[in-house]
Amino acid sequence: MKVRTLRNYAIVFALAFLVYFVSSGPAPYWKSLTPQYIYLAYAFLHAKLHLIEVPPHTYDLILYNGQWFVPGAMAPALVLLPFVAIWGLNVSDILFGIVVGAVNVLAIYDLLGKLKPETGFPHALSPGARNWLTLLFAAGTVHWYISSMGGVWFNAQVLAVTFMILFVRETLTGNRGWLAGIWLGLAILSRPTLLFSALFYVAYVVLQNRNWRQAFQKILPFGMVWVAMIGVLLLYNVLRFHHPLDFGYEYVQGSSTITKAFTEYGGFSTHFFPCNFYVSMFGTPDLNGHIAAGYTAFCKYLVPIHPVTKSLPVVVNPIGMSIFFTTPALVYAFKASLRKPLVLAAWIGLLPVMIPLWLYSNTGALQYGYRYILDVIVFLMILVAAGMQGNLRFLEKLAIGASLLSNFVGMIWMAGQGMVLINWILIMNIYLNHRWMLFINWINIIRTNLAHPG
Repeated sequence: MKVRTLRNYAIVFALAFLVYFVSSGPAPYWKSLTPQYIYLAYAFLHAKLHLIEVPPHTYDLILYNGQWFVPGAMAPALVLLPFVAIWGLNVSDILFGIVVGAVNVLAIYDLLGKLKPETGFPHALSPGARNWLTLLFAAGTVHWYISSMGGVWFNAQVLAVTFMILFVRETLTGNRGWLAGIWLGLAILSRPTLLFSALFYVAYVVLQNRNWRQAFQKILPFGMVWVAMIGVLLLYNVLRFHHPLDFGYEYVQGSSTITKAFTEYGGFSTHFFPCNFYVSMFGTPDLNGHIAAGYTAFCKYLVPIHPVTKSLPVVVNPIGMSIFFTTPALVYAFKASLRKPLVLAAWIGLLPVMIPLWLYSNTGALQYGYRYILDVIVFLMILVAAGMQGNLRFLEKLAIGASLLSNFVGMIWMAGQGMVLINWILIMNIYLNHRWMLFINWINIIRTNLAHPG
């Protein structure tokens, strides 16, 4: 690799790390309110699947047969193992998210450089377009605040993005189907719904290799590893809850409204589709103290619907908002030509992942925008890059600028929910002899009311 290329990579990583580090508040080396994967890694080191040390806050943990478990899959805990082995429970899940988020920015910058006609892409990107698109990913999507705040769900999402980028990169540039299968498998062990993105690999290989025998020779090792990794996930469920398809969500100690919906309709149901689809595609902020009609029509099962506040003309709706409101540049995905193999494969990989997300019992709240879109953000970045046609003009840059502004507001708003703000107050608490404890409790009460109004 050339010295200039290494320098560019170092600059991209350093800038991303700096932005996410500063965004996290003055104490990124502290833990969030839900550093569950730190505790799960600690349990793994002691050959246990249940927690042997329980975090101070048990919100969103699973209580099953008198033991505490972490919901979801295991990959974040596996990655954290060496760090927890050295520093124990003092590892910061916030710092973990910052570092992984910066790695993701570097990885997407690298991937954008691989988009060329020989990989089934319409055109090579100019250096300027590559820089603008990297900026869009880093600070023009919900990846910004997800990377900066730590927490059990955010850690899983940001790490899933890492493995998805590596999966797509290996698909485009390598002939190692087994390695693509490992990267995707690790993504699945971070976010299980990503198992459906295997269709991207199959579609891309078939479209790029008209020789069916050659295509099969690539797909076979990929498929074998993919099945094995799913087997690991199912075995993990059996060992914890005695059934391969039981992820433990029935026993989550979380929001009563979400657990009630899960109990009544299950984890995935067509009942949830109208709300999830509306929120992700058309959701808007509250205007002049009035919530948009779509929320009251489609999302009544989730929470009692009322505006967070009536004192401001425009207020973020914490249930979620449209991906096109939070990242307007995503509309360029629809301009990408389906005649190109990579573009078509990206859509084939994206849509099967979105379907179970639209059927899921929760929109992802409390959030800014629609955070589940990170599951397919690598596909969207490919589509947006194709839709912008290589050399960015004024309108493309304007769309990216609007996306940056929107997510800057989102970052500030999420901080206002107490996540970053609490980190600041905790530092002050040390120096001011606990004089701020009442204020911390007050912030937590506000955050709880915003997350579960009514």
